[in-house]
Amino acid sequence: MKLIQQAENKLKPGNPNWLPGQSGNPKGRPVGSRQKIAEHVLSTFEAVLGENPVDALRGLRETDPGKFWSIAASLLPRETLVSVQQVVPGNLRSDEWAQVMKVLNLIEAYAPAGADPGEIFETIERALVAAYEHAPILPAPPY
Repeated sequence: MKLIQQAENKLKPGNPNWLPGQSGNPKGRPVGSRQKIAEHVLSTFEAVLGENPVDALRGLRETDPGKFWSIAASLLPRETLVSVQQVVPGNLRSDEWAQVMKVLNLIEAYAPAGADPGEIFETIERALVAAYEHAPILPAPPY
């Protein structure tokens, strides 16, 4: 019987010293304290960014857009509902997008400066045909 009473006591939520609707801080959070914290965080963030926060944020947007928008969304008031969905161009899977980016990085690294994009793609096409002209032809992927 004693074990049942202990189990029942453990299931009751809240602090038994307080009445329902009462808290340990009857005065509550001081008015404006959340705003002061937010202002302090923003001023510290500005100091960390240095003299030109615009360039720092543009750099973050270019290198890690997901992190950039995550920070932007976290700065909005809690009442603001934001839905961010990252979509890869062409609805590619992430592994396919990584392959496309690898090809683009190779083109950027090895193509002559100022070369015509049409010529670059013709060169790639000729290289692919030469490398795989005797390989079996596979059906085109269903895009």
